[in-house]
Amino acid sequence: MRSGRARLALAIVVLICVTFIVLSLRGGSDSVRGAGATTLGPFQRVVSSITQPIGNFFGSLTRIRSNEKTVSALQARNSELETQLRVNEGQAGAARQLQKLLKTAGQGRIRIVPARVIAIGPSQGFAWSATLDSGSRDGIKKDQTVINGDGLVGRVTSVGATTSTVLLAIDPNSSIGARAAKSSEVGIATGNGLSGLTFQLLNQSAPLRKGDPLLTFGSRRDRPFIPGIPMGIITEVKGAAGSLTRTAVVKTYVNFSALDVVGVVVAVPARDPRDSLIPRSPTPAPTVTITLTPSSTAKPTPTPSVTRARTPRPTPTGT
Repeated sequence: MRSGRARLALAIVVLICVTFIVLSLRGGSDSVRGAGATTLGPFQRVVSSITQPIGNFFGSLTRIRSNEKTVSALQARNSELETQLRVNEGQAGAARQLQKLLKTAGQGRIRIVPARVIAIGPSQGFAWSATLDSGSRDGIKKDQTVINGDGLVGRVTSVGATTSTVLLAIDPNSSIGARAAKSSEVGIATGNGLSGLTFQLLNQSAPLRKGDPLLTFGSRRDRPFIPGIPMGIITEVKGAAGSLTRTAVVKTYVNFSALDVVGVVVAVPARDPRDSLIPRSPTPAPTVTITLTPSSTAKPTPTPSVTRARTPRPTPTGT
């Protein structure tokens, strides 16, 4: 019974609403509009209190979706900028290495073909080798010397049309004729991986000192190694003079774990550069020492007193 009355009341309210809407559209009088507003005002407030939170909820969902799209777009843009930054840093590093390589080649009057290392790893039975992005089309041939701005990298072992393979100087299968710069003694330098090189003198009684730079001695017809290319510096001498096991540990100038830009020597210099390509040791900054010397306490010099003599005033003479 109650549900029937509720339905009847709802139908009456709906009918009244429709009536006032029609009258309003037809240009009803102000009194009719006022009565409609008075009658429907409470009903509109109830409906508004119900529908407004729902509208706000769906509006919030729309804003959240819009914010998520904005955040996703910003994250994608940030990723692009980070990638571009790494590319720019890599290009700047390659440019610095190329500049250093060209300076070294110019100083030794060595003609080179610049190339970039595109792969490092075991190849053709060698543990330490690198693949370059240049080949026979660029004038590269087998058994040519490979350098970078710091010194000797290795020698070319095979050449393709657009790529070539380099046996690195630190490979255990690499044996290079070398010369100690200060003593001019010669020997054989063999690779020892990232630990550097091992140098053994031909004359076991010859002097060998820590800190002596090591250079390539050169090969017959300058292949595979031209003379005067810096290899490294002696950091330790093992064994006494005259012993058969006397060797030296050599730290390479080249950082083989960060190879990028290299140069393949395609023309031999007219003269041996000798020791002119040895990297200069960094000059330490001068140490400034400030010494505070206490000054002796000087006694104040008394100020001389000056006494003015009074001049007698002349006595006036009466006439």
